[in-house]
Order: sequence, then structure tokens, then C-alpha cells
Amino acid sequence: MRYIAWIVTIPFALLLLSFAISNRELVTLGLWPLPFRIDAPLYLVALLPLLLGVLIGGMVLWFARFATGLRMRRLETRLAATQKDLEGMKARQRPGVPATANRNGDPARLPAAGQH
Repeated sequence: MRYIAWIVTIPFALLLLSFAISNRELVTLGLWPLPFRIDAPLYLVALLPLLLGVLIGGMVLWFARFATGLRMRRLETRLAATQKDLEGMKARQRPGVPATANRNGDPARLPAAGQH
């Protein structure tokens, strides 16, 4: 899996580098209601939003993974407690009595239709 990531990342990085070298012309940026204008290289105008999107997406994934990890730890704790309870029940069960037996040792029976 790591090799596939490198196979994708290296050509993409080379493509971005080529884009940055080829597009060094200055462009003027302005935001309509504001009187400010800024001159910046075209590659910077194109790549900064991309970088910002990658950073924001990474943070969202990191927070989601953190929340999933917390939930998984809680569930593992509950599972361990449930397994401990099950082992305790198995230890208390009398030998020779089926697990479906009631407290008197009689096999469990479903009520007939119409009986409660």
C-alpha cells in the first residue's frame, strides 16, 4: 500500500512543481467590496487553496479517527466486561445441567400457544 502511495505522490508532486515553474506571472487579486489589491504569482494563487483544502481535509479525518478510536475503546471495555460476566456465569453453572436450564435444573420450555 505504501508503494502505491509513492507511485501516485511522486508524479503528482512533479506535476505541481512543473506548474509552479511554468506559471510565475503575476496576477492581481482583489475582493470586490474591499479596496485592497494584491499582486501574486499565478502558481501561488492556484496552489494555496489546494494546500488549504488538503490541510482542512486532513484535520477533519484526524478528528473523525480520534472520535472513532474513543468509541472503539469504550466498546472494547464493554466487551471485556461482558466476557467477564459470561465467564462468571459459566463458572457458576452446575455440571451436567444444560445452559438452557432454568434455576431448578429443568430444561427451558417455551410456553404453548395461547399460554402466558
